[in-house]
This record gives sequence, structure tokens and C-alpha cells, in this order.
Amino acid sequence: MSVLRDADRTPLYSSSFRAALGGYNAVEVFRQHARRADADHPLALIQYIDLKTYLVGDINTKVDRASMAHSLEVREPLMDHR
Repeated sequence: MSVLRDADRTPLYSSSFRAALGGYNAVEVFRQHARRADADHPLALIQYIDLKTYLVGDINTKVDRASMAHSLEVREPLMDHR
């Protein structure tokens, strides 16, 4: 997610960028998902967080664009049907 800690990253932000973030904190998003996870094993927890963040916001977008560009019908496994 990041190689910088919040304490190191925050001084790099301009005041207008900080205001535009509106208090958003990516680490807190991960913590919220972790609290909702029904996982006893650390690997299961990481997989759950990946499913809720990286897969949805990054991998699915890339698969969708690449498949449409080449007229392929693609279905990602293990996705929520809704």
C-alpha cells in the first residue's frame, strides 16, 4: 500500500490537498475491513482485505479494460454476484 508512514507522508501534502482528502486515510479503510472480516487466520484476513480493496479497485478494472479491448468475455472467479 505504501512505503511511507503517515507521519512521513503527511508533511509532503499541501494544505489544499489535505483539505481535498477530507480526512480520508487508506490505512483506516483497511482497518475497517479487518474489523468486519470473519477470519481467524492472518492469511485469511489479508485475502479478505485484498478482495475488498485491491481486487475490486484495481485488478477487476484492468481485466475489464483488457478483455473489452480484445472482444473477450471474462468472468472473475469468486466475485459476489450482486
